[in-house]
Amino acid sequence: MSAPHARSHGEPHAGAPYRLPPLLAKGLRLGAAAGILGFCAGTLLAPDRAWTGLLAGFHAVLGLALAGGVFLSLLACSGARWAAALRRVPEAMSAALPVAAIAGIVLLFGAPMLFPWSRAEAAHDPHLAAKQAYLNVPFLAARTVAAFALWWWLGSKVRSAAPGAPRLRWGAAFMAVFAVTYSWTSVDWLKSLEPAWFSTIFSLTSLAGLALSGTAACVLLGSHLRRSGAWRGVFSADHVHDLAKLLFAFSMFWSYIHYSQYMLIWYTNMPEETVWYAARSHGMWWATGALSFALNGLVPFVVLLFRGMRRNERVVARVAGLVLVGRIADLFFHVGPPLLGPEPWPSAWEVLPIVGLGCLFTLVVLRRIEAAPTVNPAEPGFADSLHHHVA
Repeated sequence: MSAPHARSHGEPHAGAPYRLPPLLAKGLRLGAAAGILGFCAGTLLAPDRAWTGLLAGFHAVLGLALAGGVFLSLLACSGARWAAALRRVPEAMSAALPVAAIAGIVLLFGAPMLFPWSRAEAAHDPHLAAKQAYLNVPFLAARTVAAFALWWWLGSKVRSAAPGAPRLRWGAAFMAVFAVTYSWTSVDWLKSLEPAWFSTIFSLTSLAGLALSGTAACVLLGSHLRRSGAWRGVFSADHVHDLAKLLFAFSMFWSYIHYSQYMLIWYTNMPEETVWYAARSHGMWWATGALSFALNGLVPFVVLLFRGMRRNERVVARVAGLVLVGRIADLFFHVGPPLLGPEPWPSAWEVLPIVGLGCLFTLVVLRRIEAAPTVNPAEPGFADSLHHHVA
């Protein structure tokens, strides 16, 4: 439904204030508290599982926060006007980056539980010893702090920059720095779990997951704001349609990159590469990989291939929710085998840190949206965005 038609039926004016429902706020606080307490208990009772869950949750919320900055930068660099009225969502996501930063700081204390190169016996392994100049905890901490500092500084500049040339410059700077820093961060915190394994496109697989999950989060937040009344007359079926097309495109990109990595490793059949898939080709991890492929690739393709489905907000929101679950499955497919072994059973110790970080991230994002107007009528292209129509 277009914006003018929606307002003609007595719906709230575009950009009504958002108020976080008390019941939802309470649920998010309880979920965050349960996650924190569960992680603390898990470090004593099942440390391998608790640290694994925190690592997966860290990457999940880091991807969502950075996706906010990426989307803002892309809008600035492309001059896109269709989403001018929707900027508050990626702005709030970008401003929730400290949630991921806190998780990253905590993870540094668990490095010996996570990374084989951080343990004393690494000095006796010639492969690990050759990489000690890069793979060591102090340098990991320095790279991580530097990356977060750059992301926060540039992200704040993109959020606050005046429209036009200043926003374009800061958006371009964010994208250039992000491309480098996120590449080394994904290698540092995911690929180095198995430092003997080689892949030349691993960072690209992480980027595909970030783009896919970030788009899914934007869909769910936009749908929530419209249902709450804040974005009635703002978030139309045409916006849903465009976001669904992005979700479809990023899903295909994610599938293509993962297939390319697998096919290259399969036909070269080099032991230092095939070992990664060999550990994931049976049992629990095969099922996890199949679930990840189904939720990240198959479901979006089958459902969003049809125009009618892409314009149905409820359908697109459900697909977005499944994509976020698929992102968690994808992360467990990466971190599980080296940290938990070949045949683990899922437990609360892995799940609670993810739930806690997810609830805390969502709470921070919604509070950020609540603290300011949900739209900015002075934004260039705002009227075009409200009257956006997909042919």
